[in-house]
Amino acid sequence: MRLAALIFAVLAGSASAQTLGGLTLGELIPDTAPDPLGTHIVEPFAITIWALEDEIGLTASRDAETGEILYIEMWINAEVAHDTPIDGIRFGETTTEDIVARFGSGGFAYADRGRFVATDTILAHYLSYEIEGTDSVVIFVTHQPIETASADTVREGVLNTIMVGRASYMAATRGVDRNVPEGYRPIADPFPHQAE
Repeated sequence: MRLAALIFAVLAGSASAQTLGGLTLGELIPDTAPDPLGTHIVEPFAITIWALEDEIGLTASRDAETGEILYIEMWINAEVAHDTPIDGIRFGETTTEDIVARFGSGGFAYADRGRFVATDTILAHYLSYEIEGTDSVVIFVTHQPIETASADTVREGVLNTIMVGRASYMAATRGVDRNVPEGYRPIADPFPHQAE
């Protein structure tokens, strides 16, 4: 079954550089991808959404003319721990504090979006990092219940979403201006690489 094979490849960590859900930045959607829930056009981008196994969601934004993947987002719809393609990073388990410790800072924030987004039930915390030697940015989004969110508990949020995209796409959709904290620096590529 194509879907099962795709999920196995993703969760087993066999993805190549900057790959999520079997989709790789700069490439086209592969023929092995499962059927999507749908695609819609928001010029100049085409946005495609999939519902994968184990409550995993996947979105790709592509150049509407060439089909080149410019942005990928993977998230979990359940409050359970689940592997991601990045070694040592797990949905529903890895905390904001873990991410800060691993990458040396809380990352930068897009000024137009801010570092935090609150809903009636969730506080989302965005930790954004340039990937060294590439034109890509990875964003980790942690969630915590709004009723327990405070300055003292902000690092207790757990990972819900991973986004990776071309820096130019991120600037076009999130704004050019960034708030960069002291001590921030780009990170080594955290995505698995295929053996040469």
